[in-house]
Amino acid sequence: TAVYITKSSPSLSPAEIKSDYEKKVPSQFGKQVKCNILTIPESATPVSVPMNIVTAGSESKVRLAAGTAALRYDKENIYLDFHADYTPRPARITRNDGNLWEDDAVELHLKNPKGNYYQFIINSKGVVTDGIANPRFDKSYESGAEVKTRFVEGKYIMEVKIPAKSITGSKITAGTVLRMNVMRCRRPVSGAGEKESSTWGSGQPYSVDTYHPVSFAAPRQVSAGNRTIVDTRAWKNGSFDEVNKKPRVPKHWNLHGSKIAPASWAYSNNKGYGGDLEYLLHPGSKTNYFVRLRSGFIISNYTLKKGEYTVVYRARGKGTLQFRVLANNTTVTIHNEKIETGNWKTFRFTFTPPANKNSKKTYQGLVLWPQGKDKSYIDVDDIFLR
Repeated sequence: TAVYITKSSPSLSPAEIKSDYEKKVPSQFGKQVKCNILTIPESATPVSVPMNIVTAGSESKVRLAAGTAALRYDKENIYLDFHADYTPRPARITRNDGNLWEDDAVELHLKNPKGNYYQFIINSKGVVTDGIANPRFDKSYESGAEVKTRFVEGKYIMEVKIPAKSITGSKITAGTVLRMNVMRCRRPVSGAGEKESSTWGSGQPYSVDTYHPVSFAAPRQVSAGNRTIVDTRAWKNGSFDEVNKKPRVPKHWNLHGSKIAPASWAYSNNKGYGGDLEYLLHPGSKTNYFVRLRSGFIISNYTLKKGEYTVVYRARGKGTLQFRVLANNTTVTIHNEKIETGNWKTFRFTFTPPANKNSKKTYQGLVLWPQGKDKSYIDVDDIFLR
């Protein structure tokens, strides 16, 4: 038997271990976290409580540690189905709007385009605490949510139905975008020790900026030929993260050497308007893009119907960002935003599409047009329209 003796290395301190690790995997501490957008297709038929847990093709699922949540909607309601991979402790709270955070619970957080933030806490008995942050948590808000829970083979299933009007003020239409987070919390069966939780959001549970944008789309469709899924979103690529690797861009546009551009956006054809766009990554990311506009305008197709719309977006730079709507090869200005900030800032405005001279036509696009001097630019990201 051979015996090999090697000289042991001196033990490393925690700081040295951390330093060595970050040489291979750079720290993301303090960097901006990008939330992926989730698309939820409309259910083909309205869903009532109790709901079928699996409705093929009409739900979008997110995975949490020790559980799975499925989200879906029809024009009247938002649905959350939660499957727990564990048996919760017996629920103590039996009255709605009680201190449900003392029980094992599931939480749904929603933020609408107007900036209102809603929170739902639900325990295994189907008891609900709902409220709106205004800015403090106000439990006088009543959503009208319906909940059913049941136990199957030692695990439990929760089915939640929330009237859309209590969140958006009206029915949900294709193109609506909300920010969402789902969280589940539980304590050890003994009841002792710290509560543990998992969350879909990418940051602290109640940090709204880390919630995922959820785009409500038309019912799921597939093409007649190869049966591929059709993109039924009314508002597409507001995050600018979807890449077009073979963009069709007018020759006069300056893309600063880039061979890619944001998908689902078109470019002004008139050379007199100029055309200067940089498609850039946020520092430390390989997938989180934004656009830098200097001249010319870009257009995203979106059918605007009657009613009020809210636009929410992030921007920085110096100049005026002009928003227009497009119809019949003409544009109408709906908003001018003066931007003078070196840091990313969230902006929002509401508008009602102006009366169209041709009543049979609707506005078919939203235009972003920077208005600045030669060396000025405006960075734009995460633009959502509802």
